[in-house]
Amino acid sequence: MKDWCSEMVHAMTILKSKEWVHLSEIYHYVEENFSDLPVTFEGSVRWTLQDNSSDSKNYNGKRDLFEMKEKGSGYWRLRDVTKAA
Repeated sequence: MKDWCSEMVHAMTILKSKEWVHLSEIYHYVEENFSDLPVTFEGSVRWTLQDNSSDSKNYNGKRDLFEMKEKGSGYWRLRDVTKAA
């Protein structure tokens, strides 16, 4: 997979039928729908979510795309960027 961030936005858009999505559901969706996954794809999923979320201590300070429900809960959703001023 070339662009994990775009793929995670796509996955979360598809899974958005729920308010919050658990990591296990994200892993399942990625495993079933993406090809050429590394053996450690779960770590790549977590890294991408955390890297692009101001809720995480691992936030890279660039794109703030994902929202964490509560640290350690495993629940994520797309951040509503339309509310940002």
